[in-house]
Amino acid sequence: MDYIAHVRSSDRAIQTVKEHLLDAQELAEKWGSSLRISKICGLAALLHDLGKYSDAFQDYIRRATAGEKVTRGEVDHATAGGRLLFDMLKGTSVTKQLLAEIVSNAIISHHGNLHDYVSGEESPFLTKSGENSPSSKLLGV
Repeated sequence: MDYIAHVRSSDRAIQTVKEHLLDAQELAEKWGSSLRISKICGLAALLHDLGKYSDAFQDYIRRATAGEKVTRGEVDHATAGGRLLFDMLKGTSVTKQLLAEIVSNAIISHHGNLHDYVSGEESPFLTKSGENSPSSKLLGV
């Protein structure tokens, strides 16, 4: 099965999720290189649309491209990559966990609404307690 990320409206050309993520990773690494964070940027880009590999998103995009009425955003595809990164780095060093929080937040928020979890807002996607989060430890909260 080809997992679809985008379908161009002009000629109905399909961009697969794999192509989309690898292209995004390449661009992000270029943009991040001047700040010497190319691999961090590349990782965020590689994971940003991981949720498009879900059956729910594939059903949604196939219905949308078939002309069925769908509601933009009805399927959450933005949080899967952030959640994966956060979960993979749980229990590692405080520095790695903090970086995971920052990058996960960027991934989860890549369609807007950047969240401020450092000030105490709890992420419904990461399901972490404020007192145990790496940012709380580093900031002494």
